[in-house]
Amino acid sequence: MTRSLATGAYTEAQIAAQFRSSTARHGRRFEILDNADNFVSDLTTVQAATVDYDVDTKIVGGLSLTMLPEPTLVGKFLQRRIRPWYRLGMPDGGIAEWPMGIYPWTRPKRSLTKKGVEVWTIQLGDKLHLLDLAGPGIDGFRAPAGALVRDVLAYLLLRVGITDTSGIVQSTVTIPTDTVWSPWGRKDTSGQTDPKTLLDIAAQLHNWMGIYGPYIDWTGRYRATSVPDLSSAKPTVTYATTADSILQSFDADDDLSKLANRVIVNATQTTIWFAGSYAADADVLYPGHPASHAVTGFYIDKVVDDSVAISNADLQRRGDAELHQALSWYETPTVATLANPAQEPFDVIGLQWDGDTDYGAVRRIHSRALSFDLFAGTMAHRMNWLYG
Repeated sequence: MTRSLATGAYTEAQIAAQFRSSTARHGRRFEILDNADNFVSDLTTVQAATVDYDVDTKIVGGLSLTMLPEPTLVGKFLQRRIRPWYRLGMPDGGIAEWPMGIYPWTRPKRSLTKKGVEVWTIQLGDKLHLLDLAGPGIDGFRAPAGALVRDVLAYLLLRVGITDTSGIVQSTVTIPTDTVWSPWGRKDTSGQTDPKTLLDIAAQLHNWMGIYGPYIDWTGRYRATSVPDLSSAKPTVTYATTADSILQSFDADDDLSKLANRVIVNATQTTIWFAGSYAADADVLYPGHPASHAVTGFYIDKVVDDSVAISNADLQRRGDAELHQALSWYETPTVATLANPAQEPFDVIGLQWDGDTDYGAVRRIHSRALSFDLFAGTMAHRMNWLYG
């Protein structure tokens, strides 16, 4: 998913060279937009800013600001949006810059002192926040059997004014049965609770298509992207201890509370016609994995209930994907680098550290979270090891 570093009149090679140059000049700027993402004015009172994403949270992207008061934003709850830009001074005196997302404005926390100084701090979610605030309506959100899931998703996005559907993957998957998502949070006969927000519904539509969950990219566009074969997907960018590296450090860790070496998927549709369960086993799919049953001598099970599978193939795809993710928690490196505004959620990353027993050669890891300090020009990454 990594976007090209090329921007304006500058090529990717020119940008990459300047990022690593001792004369690199890093900066940032901020814009206030209206609800159609049209420019309103520059925002010049920001004193500190961090953009981030975390694909393991409901609202993936965020912007944290520390700023002096901006009168034009007073009383503009959900009526304005903030767009930060990351900037790089080039050798010819020009500026290369990249947008770093679009974030609906809400309400800042205000700190006042006896000397009359007022400071605002605010944490903004990306446009997924709009979907998470909005419900399906008193009559529910409806989708007829046979409709393309992709079209239903596009229609849902219109509810909150998201009209750009170019980031939604092409898909021929259809709605399996007439479906109504109610706002009441009731449970159906299979025990599944109705989604309560449009973001919950969007996540279920993504699940039906077998794709990554919803996120907003750095340009502010809604994305619904295909999942590659993570057992063999090539890195889109590599951080390594080369002479011109932007890699600064990494710490190896794990999250064994999320580890599993077998995933059991149960179909919960009441109209299911097939034997509705499937077990994805690391011994079969990833023989030799350090956490596999064959190595540990016992199973670490994760049980998943799937309410949308309509075939054994659906269950197998879900189980295999869940197993690969569950095994990846065996190692979760935290990596510090200099700025790379091209990296985005779900990127497959290469990591190499000279002389290390585990990372002496390039190892593939999966980007799960990132925090980008726009003032310091540094990034902190949380990633998962991709076995294979």
